[in-house]
Amino acid sequence: SSGLSGTISSTHAALEAMSGAPITVFDSLCTSMGLGMMVQQAVKALDAGQPLAEVVKMLEKMRETMAISFVVDTLEYLQKGGRIGKAAALMGTLLNVKPVLTLTGGLIEPLDKARSKRKGLERAMSYIEQKIGNSRPILVGIVHLEAREEAEGVREAMSRRFTCADSFVAELSPVIGTHAGPGVVGIGGCPVP
Repeated sequence: SSGLSGTISSTHAALEAMSGAPITVFDSLCTSMGLGMMVQQAVKALDAGQPLAEVVKMLEKMRETMAISFVVDTLEYLQKGGRIGKAAALMGTLLNVKPVLTLTGGLIEPLDKARSKRKGLERAMSYIEQKIGNSRPILVGIVHLEAREEAEGVREAMSRRFTCADSFVAELSPVIGTHAGPGVVGIGGCPVP
């Protein structure tokens, strides 16, 4: 996401030096599991012989319909990474709330707060359902950091709640994990393109 990283602007700068290179830059406006689902679908489409222009259209549709939410155990790491202020982190710690966040338009936004991790994960799944519905098959990606059991539980709950055409559970990368902290569980959903 151009809202979270300088990768897109760096890529555009590099392309200026390589005029005529057969490269298409696509701003996913997401990261982690959302980006992973996009890459998986793009590879399948390209392997099936779809032209690049059609693959980009498919990715644009995925970007429009993607829903991402996540629950962090603590606001400490988001605060240390500069994603939220000290006052917000302190209030969250004092109230012992589990923040439910979303990635909207390429930026992290607050969605809700819950008094327990279980309630937070339920709210995160409800957000996915609210945003994309449950009348058609979806792709599901679940990521975590040191919370595999909870992530697998979310995967089971999502399979009961939706018709999952495909799903995966993965551990977060160190870069994203540094900002979210141990215990984070993220959920991404998107209608099958």
